[in-house]
Amino acid sequence: MKHLKTFIFTLVFFASFIACNKEETANNSGAQMQTFVVNISLYAKKINPNFLIIPQNGLELAFNDLDIENGQNVQYLDRVDGFGVEELFYNGGYTPDDYRINMAKNLVSQKPILVSEVIADKKEIPDAIQKNTDEGFLCFPRGSNNYDYLHIPDTVINENANNVTA
Repeated sequence: MKHLKTFIFTLVFFASFIACNKEETANNSGAQMQTFVVNISLYAKKINPNFLIIPQNGLELAFNDLDIENGQNVQYLDRVDGFGVEELFYNGGYTPDDYRINMAKNLVSQKPILVSEVIADKKEIPDAIQKNTDEGFLCFPRGSNNYDYLHIPDTVINENANNVTA
């Protein structure tokens, strides 16, 4: 019985140690990715100050320790020009991702949030556009047959006459 208690204690201790290390590894990987994006931005904008850095997904990188509760990572935000996000409200059907929606809401006042929604039923396109517009996000709805962005629609939602290179 003594050996069983020792084994269980060791197992629990070891499992806690591994869980802690996984979290530290994730945070370290996140910090490395933040630094990587910052360095890409510095390099690219030194060559062309108009070069835009718009990370795709990974909204967590905009926050210290990858956690919205720890505040925004100012150095990272200073080096990106917006965020691309896939499937915030729709992934085939209506499946809102409240975790990422909350992060995007926290960032939209500072950076454009470009959302690509996958919509199986074309009748839901107006709802997807409205949900994103209500949050201040720019929406690109696409059918599940356009998962790889091979089809560019004939009309653009909220098109404007601005020069897209400036």
